[in-house]
Amino acid sequence: MKSKVMIVLLISLFPALAQSQTDIQMSQHIFNRSLYNPASAEISKDINIFGHWRDQWQDWCGAPQTVLVSANGYVPSCKFGLGMVILKDKLGFEHDIQCKFTYSYHIFLKNKKTRLSLGLSAGVVNKNIKWNDAVAQEQGNIPTEPECKWKADFDFGLEFNIQ
Repeated sequence: MKSKVMIVLLISLFPALAQSQTDIQMSQHIFNRSLYNPASAEISKDINIFGHWRDQWQDWCGAPQTVLVSANGYVPSCKFGLGMVILKDKLGFEHDIQCKFTYSYHIFLKNKKTRLSLGLSAGVVNKNIKWNDAVAQEQGNIPTEPECKWKADFDFGLEFNIQ
């Protein structure tokens, strides 16, 4: 009993220890749930491919542009799903590139009508900010050199599904 309580306590405290970045926000997320929750890699026997291109406010300098490609599929003999996400996002002076791979394990309950899915995704994010493109109204502590950082990106998710 003590070990179960300790595991629940560690899992609930994990978000307080983690750092995060901004994920893209889009209204079409209902078509690509695995972007936000790695446990939702599809259970169908098909390979699902999702592509999204958004080029917003084309005549404005620094206009947002997002390109997203993801694919996932299910391996029925092993009860797991695999997927990948490649994302390029541009907003103003910030340019992000993200690549991650997803694994989800599905546990079937009650004659395959109910499913609990556990998911994990791992990848990298490249954040590039071009400060020298900015035009400042006042002189101050504004960086002039571009920043470019690579960081690891991990996601964990749960999904409970009743058909």
